[in-house]
Amino acid sequence: ILNYKKILRFIPNEFDVYGLQCPGVLGQSALASSISELAILYANDISLLNSNGNSYESIYFAGGSMGGLVAFETAKEMQEFDLKVENVIMFDTFGPQEAFSHIPSTQRQSLLSRIKTFIYYRCKKWEADFFSFMAQLKGRPVSHKYRHFLVELNNYSLINQHKVSEGDIKVHLLR
Repeated sequence: ILNYKKILRFIPNEFDVYGLQCPGVLGQSALASSISELAILYANDISLLNSNGNSYESIYFAGGSMGGLVAFETAKEMQEFDLKVENVIMFDTFGPQEAFSHIPSTQRQSLLSRIKTFIYYRCKKWEADFFSFMAQLKGRPVSHKYRHFLVELNNYSLINQHKVSEGDIKVHLLR
Protein backbone atom coordinates (compact mmCIF):
# COMPACT_ATOMS: atom_id res chain seq x y z
CA ILE A 1 0.00 0.00 0.00
CA LEU A 2 2.86 2.35 0.79
CA ASN A 3 3.77 2.58 -2.90
CA TYR A 4 0.73 4.79 -3.39
CA LYS A 5 1.50 7.21 -0.56
CA LYS A 6 3.44 9.53 -2.88
CA ILE A 7 0.47 10.14 -5.17
CA LEU A 8 -1.90 11.11 -2.34
CA ARG A 9 -0.79 14.73 -2.52
CA PHE A 10 -2.24 14.94 -6.04
CA ILE A 11 -5.69 13.74 -5.00
CA PRO A 12 -8.15 16.50 -4.03
CA ASN A 13 -9.15 16.60 -0.35
CA GLU A 14 -12.82 15.97 -1.11
CA PHE A 15 -11.96 12.36 -1.99
CA ASP A 16 -11.73 9.74 0.74
CA VAL A 17 -8.81 7.40 0.01
CA TYR A 18 -8.53 3.86 1.33
CA GLY A 19 -5.82 1.25 0.82
CA LEU A 20 -6.34 -2.49 0.83
CA GLN A 21 -3.56 -4.84 1.91
CA CYS A 22 -3.15 -8.20 0.21
CA PRO A 23 -4.04 -11.07 2.60
CA GLY A 24 -1.04 -12.89 3.98
CA VAL A 25 1.42 -10.00 3.94
CA LEU A 26 1.17 -9.51 7.68
CA GLY A 27 1.13 -13.26 8.32
CA GLN A 28 -2.26 -13.20 10.02
CA SER A 29 -4.33 -14.71 7.21
CA ALA A 30 -4.04 -17.24 4.44
CA LEU A 31 -2.90 -16.29 0.96
CA ALA A 32 -5.56 -15.74 -1.67
CA SER A 33 -6.34 -18.60 -4.02
CA SER A 34 -7.53 -16.45 -6.95
CA ILE A 35 -7.85 -12.88 -8.21
CA SER A 36 -11.63 -13.36 -8.05
CA GLU A 37 -11.36 -14.27 -4.35
CA LEU A 38 -9.41 -11.06 -3.72
CA ALA A 39 -11.98 -9.03 -5.66
CA ILE A 40 -14.88 -10.46 -3.65
CA LEU A 41 -13.00 -9.91 -0.36
CA TYR A 42 -12.18 -6.30 -1.25
CA ALA A 43 -15.69 -5.57 -2.56
CA ASN A 44 -17.16 -6.82 0.70
CA ASP A 45 -14.73 -4.67 2.71
CA ILE A 46 -15.54 -1.60 0.62
CA SER A 47 -19.29 -2.20 0.90
CA LEU A 48 -18.88 -2.10 4.70
CA LEU A 49 -17.55 1.47 4.38
CA ASN A 50 -20.76 2.45 2.67
CA SER A 51 -22.92 0.81 5.34
CA ASN A 52 -21.05 2.53 8.20
CA GLY A 53 -22.68 5.92 7.74
CA ASN A 54 -20.84 6.90 4.57
CA SER A 55 -22.90 7.29 1.44
CA TYR A 56 -20.70 7.00 -1.59
CA GLU A 57 -22.60 7.30 -4.84
CA SER A 58 -19.60 6.44 -6.95
CA ILE A 59 -16.12 5.05 -6.49
CA TYR A 60 -12.80 5.29 -8.30
CA PHE A 61 -10.27 2.46 -8.19
CA ALA A 62 -6.54 2.46 -8.85
CA GLY A 63 -3.89 -0.22 -8.70
CA GLY A 64 -0.42 -0.96 -9.96
CA SER A 65 0.85 -4.16 -11.53
CA MET A 66 -1.30 -6.99 -10.17
CA GLY A 67 -3.22 -4.38 -8.16
CA GLY A 68 -4.59 -2.92 -11.39
CA LEU A 69 -6.03 -6.27 -12.35
CA VAL A 70 -7.48 -6.68 -8.85
CA ALA A 71 -8.91 -3.14 -9.01
CA PHE A 72 -10.65 -3.98 -12.30
CA GLU A 73 -12.11 -7.22 -10.96
CA THR A 74 -13.16 -5.52 -7.69
CA ALA A 75 -14.87 -2.77 -9.67
CA LYS A 76 -16.93 -5.44 -11.46
CA GLU A 77 -17.84 -6.98 -8.08
CA MET A 78 -18.95 -3.57 -6.76
CA GLN A 79 -21.81 -3.61 -9.25
CA GLU A 80 -23.39 -6.29 -7.02
CA PHE A 81 -23.65 -3.61 -4.29
CA ASP A 82 -25.27 -1.04 -6.61
CA LEU A 83 -22.27 1.28 -6.37
CA LYS A 84 -21.21 3.03 -9.54
CA VAL A 85 -17.53 2.70 -10.37
CA GLU A 86 -16.55 5.87 -12.26
CA ASN A 87 -13.07 4.81 -13.36
CA VAL A 88 -10.39 2.21 -12.86
CA ILE A 89 -6.82 3.49 -13.18
CA MET A 90 -4.21 0.83 -13.82
CA PHE A 91 -0.48 1.50 -13.46
CA ASP A 92 1.84 -0.86 -15.37
CA THR A 93 -0.79 -3.57 -15.49
CA PHE A 94 -1.09 -6.39 -17.97
CA GLY A 95 -3.14 -9.55 -18.10
CA PRO A 96 -1.71 -13.05 -18.34
CA GLN A 97 -2.39 -13.20 -22.08
CA GLU A 98 -0.28 -10.09 -22.68
CA ALA A 99 2.64 -10.86 -20.39
CA PHE A 100 5.09 -11.82 -23.12
CA SER A 101 3.25 -10.90 -26.31
CA HIS A 102 5.31 -7.70 -26.78
CA ILE A 103 8.65 -9.56 -26.66
CA PRO A 104 9.82 -10.98 -30.01
CA SER A 105 10.38 -14.74 -29.79
CA THR A 106 14.07 -14.23 -30.64
CA GLN A 107 14.51 -12.20 -27.41
CA ARG A 108 12.74 -14.60 -25.06
CA GLN A 109 14.74 -16.62 -22.57
CA SER A 110 16.45 -19.76 -23.78
CA LEU A 111 15.34 -23.09 -22.36
CA LEU A 112 18.49 -23.29 -20.21
CA SER A 113 17.86 -19.80 -18.82
CA ARG A 114 14.24 -20.68 -17.99
CA ILE A 115 15.36 -23.88 -16.24
CA LYS A 116 17.89 -21.90 -14.16
CA THR A 117 15.20 -19.39 -13.21
CA PHE A 118 12.79 -22.19 -12.29
CA ILE A 119 15.39 -23.91 -10.10
CA TYR A 120 16.33 -20.62 -8.41
CA TYR A 121 12.72 -19.79 -7.48
CA ARG A 122 11.97 -23.38 -6.49
CA CYS A 123 14.94 -23.32 -4.06
CA LYS A 124 13.90 -19.90 -2.73
CA LYS A 125 10.40 -21.26 -2.13
CA TRP A 126 11.74 -24.32 -0.29
CA GLU A 127 13.86 -22.00 1.85
CA ALA A 128 10.88 -19.76 2.62
CA ASP A 129 8.64 -22.75 3.34
CA PHE A 130 11.28 -24.29 5.63
CA PHE A 131 11.88 -21.13 7.67
CA SER A 132 8.14 -20.44 7.83
CA PHE A 133 7.57 -23.96 9.15
CA MET A 134 10.38 -23.59 11.72
CA ALA A 135 9.00 -20.26 12.92
CA GLN A 136 5.56 -21.78 13.36
CA LEU A 137 7.01 -24.73 15.27
CA LYS A 138 8.69 -22.30 17.67
CA GLY A 139 5.51 -20.22 17.98
CA ARG A 140 7.19 -17.20 16.40
CA PRO A 141 5.94 -15.04 13.57
CA VAL A 142 7.33 -15.75 10.12
CA SER A 143 9.87 -13.09 9.13
CA HIS A 144 8.71 -10.41 6.70
CA LYS A 145 11.39 -11.47 4.20
CA TYR A 146 9.83 -14.93 3.76
CA ARG A 147 6.19 -13.81 4.06
CA HIS A 148 6.73 -11.17 1.39
CA PHE A 149 8.45 -13.63 -0.96
CA LEU A 150 5.66 -16.21 -0.57
CA VAL A 151 2.96 -13.57 -1.16
CA GLU A 152 4.74 -12.30 -4.30
CA LEU A 153 5.19 -15.84 -5.63
CA ASN A 154 1.53 -16.61 -4.93
CA ASN A 155 0.42 -13.39 -6.61
CA TYR A 156 2.48 -14.14 -9.72
CA SER A 157 0.77 -17.53 -9.91
CA LEU A 158 -2.66 -15.88 -9.51
CA ILE A 159 -1.96 -13.50 -12.40
CA ASN A 160 -1.03 -16.38 -14.69
CA GLN A 161 -4.13 -18.40 -13.74
CA HIS A 162 -6.62 -15.55 -14.05
CA LYS A 163 -8.90 -15.21 -17.06
CA VAL A 164 -9.98 -11.61 -17.56
CA SER A 165 -13.61 -11.17 -18.53
CA GLU A 166 -15.07 -8.00 -19.95
CA GLY A 167 -16.70 -5.42 -17.77
CA ASP A 168 -18.63 -2.25 -18.50
CA ILE A 169 -16.14 -0.03 -16.68
CA LYS A 170 -14.07 2.89 -17.91
CA VAL A 171 -10.39 1.91 -17.61
CA HIS A 172 -7.32 4.14 -17.88
CA LEU A 173 -4.07 2.25 -18.44
CA LEU A 174 -0.86 4.09 -17.60
CA ARG A 175 2.43 2.50 -18.60
